[in-house]
Amino acid sequence: MASQRGRPGIYPSLSPEIWDMILAKLDQAARKRLRLSSKEFCGIATPDLFETTYFDLDEGGLDSLISIASHHELRRQVRALVLQRRRGLTDFDDFETWESSVIYEQEHSEIEADENDDDAGKGEEDAMSKQEWLALSANERGRLYQEYEADRAAMQEQTRRLACSIYFRVLGCTGVSEPVHPERLEKEGTMRSTLERFEEAVVSLTGLKTFAHRPAFLVDDRWGLCWRRLRFSFLINTDYDEDEEIEALQLSLALRALGLANHFSRSLHSMELYVAEAAFWGAASLGRLWDWDQIVRLRGLRQLREWSSEELAEEELADLIPTTGAQRLAHLREEQFLRQLFVMEHAFVYLTDLDCEVKGEPEGVLANAARPLAEFLKRAESLERVRLVFCWMVDGAPSRAYPGLGRRASEAAGDLFGQLARCRCWPRVRELELSVVTDEDALVAFLSTLAPTLRRLTLSHVALVPAGGRWESVLTSLAGMLRLDAVKLSSLEDDGRPRGRLVLEPTAPAWPGWDRERVCYGHYESAISDFVLGRSAVLVPIGPEDFFRQHLRGCEQARTMYIQAMAAHRRSKRRERRD
Repeated sequence: MASQRGRPGIYPSLSPEIWDMILAKLDQAARKRLRLSSKEFCGIATPDLFETTYFDLDEGGLDSLISIASHHELRRQVRALVLQRRRGLTDFDDFETWESSVIYEQEHSEIEADENDDDAGKGEEDAMSKQEWLALSANERGRLYQEYEADRAAMQEQTRRLACSIYFRVLGCTGVSEPVHPERLEKEGTMRSTLERFEEAVVSLTGLKTFAHRPAFLVDDRWGLCWRRLRFSFLINTDYDEDEEIEALQLSLALRALGLANHFSRSLHSMELYVAEAAFWGAASLGRLWDWDQIVRLRGLRQLREWSSEELAEEELADLIPTTGAQRLAHLREEQFLRQLFVMEHAFVYLTDLDCEVKGEPEGVLANAARPLAEFLKRAESLERVRLVFCWMVDGAPSRAYPGLGRRASEAAGDLFGQLARCRCWPRVRELELSVVTDEDALVAFLSTLAPTLRRLTLSHVALVPAGGRWESVLTSLAGMLRLDAVKLSSLEDDGRPRGRLVLEPTAPAWPGWDRERVCYGHYESAISDFVLGRSAVLVPIGPEDFFRQHLRGCEQARTMYIQAMAAHRRSKRRERRD
């Protein structure tokens, strides 16, 4: 529901609360029409219409933000800034793959208009029909493919120009310093003025409270599958390496702009971000990210199957920081990137809410990201609510990481937790949600530093590596050292069985078919939660099979459901024999 801030005292016929309810039902286009209809309606609709502003650093993606920031009254209404790219194009291997991926008519669902079309810039043409597609000649389809590839090349070139236009910035200074790639400014088209206007726009949003980074390829099922009037089927082998790198590049510049703005306004209190792969974790990674030619080259190397992982790692390591060849200049350049990281970290200083997902290979990317990420998190001393995902597992499904999970997989999280525990960060945190691969010692030691204030804990998709402890011991430690008001536990793994044990997961095969309503699973979950919360002195067996055997003896409802299920099973067998 929209807030009532900044609205005039005159409301046509209805109270402000009723107008808030009405505006919540309208899409963006309707709100804009209402705003333009009269002076009174302008005052009613303006705060709601401009409260959340979308942007990206693709071509034309900053127009709306810069326009709003240039208007004194409108920029005061902006409370949330959302980085979400508007479109992407899938990289098809060749014309044959592209052509065979085209779908039409009943093969694709009708595309609905997005309520944020005007903000996010999403408009779609009617999809091409089957008759139209089949009527195209081979030459016409070939030309369409060439135009598609030309559009993809233009998008890539725009990203390249963006990277070539980056200047170093210093916290507290209004002007830019030297360019990151001075040798390319004359050769390449520059977007320096666009980046400067973007940073100036963010600094001008003195009422900004929230920043959210929402990669479109994660939240939009149509991402990369729509182009002009053509729709494409999803390719099973499609990866998002290029999208993740573009997202990381744009996010790094957005965080730097927010860091510069936070130095003056101190208003940013909530942040949501997703970061994949090496991104900007450390000076070396930031230097590589801001050199797009190098990014493209290394992506090509990763796609060459004849390169071993060790050779590739050495090649990437050698190119992380662009140097001029001299040792002294290399150190100077590294220091410049460290200063940029410090500016980006300043965006975290006054946060009270943080939702941070960092994904990557546990023994590579995550291991290198642990310490730089810790530096970002250490700056957020005012945090009260935190969600931290630091693993390669997919949300929404059990990881089932065993038996391939190795002991080294916990070192990244152990390093991160160790850094945070030593400085006793987050002295005000009350709510915490974790998804990590770690071991018992690191997890318990970290949570112990939060014990004075932590009151709500969620552990979801947390795996203890082999020989890294058992959940019985962890839960006992948590019950003894924390004073929680609420706890949520789901999809927890350890090596309690030879191929790994998955506990507190209702979709696991161990749960019987007769508990379809998850009644007994609720008993199981509640019994464990009560122990952690101190409401019960005895921890029930957390292995599903062990819990079943004990629970059936004491739960009349479980016995009834079990007897009914067995009777149904016998009836089914008798019918099969008769048939």
